[in-house]
Amino acid sequence: MMGNQMAQMPTNLQTIAGNAMVPFDLIETQMMAAALLVILPSLLLYAFAQRYYVEGIERTGIVE
Repeated sequence: MMGNQMAQMPTNLQTIAGNAMVPFDLIETQMMAAALLVILPSLLLYAFAQRYYVEGIERTGIVE
């Protein structure tokens, strides 16, 4: 259906954990680095948009 290059990152994390033939410490380090790369875009978007999101919520609740 689709190759490994087109798979989503969470799917690739499972592949890294399942196919690795290296000591556990190295697998754990790679998994943590990959997990950080997976969540980093969401964290950056949240940090940037949080102010605007809260402003929008506050404005819709104000009745004068």
